[in-house]
Amino acid sequence: MHDLSTTIASGNRTDAGHKVADLIHDLANLAHGGQLTAAGQRILAAPLAALERAIQAARIVHALRSLDLQEPPSISESADWPAASCWVWLILTQVSSAARSRY
Repeated sequence: MHDLSTTIASGNRTDAGHKVADLIHDLANLAHGGQLTAAGQRILAAPLAALERAIQAARIVHALRSLDLQEPPSISESADWPAASCWVWLILTQVSSAARSRY
């Protein structure tokens, strides 16, 4: 467990994932050999599975962060707001005018 803790603390996600898988395998062998009860194996299985998922998630996040991703420009960066506000004003004026002429 100390080796696993040190590996996780060092940020070596791949090695940490292998160590957790090895630990799960070792616990299964202990249970099969009668050195660990089924209840004991169940108690340890849930936290180890959660740790395994957390390490996998950390690997995915690390891989995503290493990509050179750029988000597309937002509307505020790509729209000409003065022109857009003129269009909105024009449309509202026409709608208002049309509504007055009908009623």
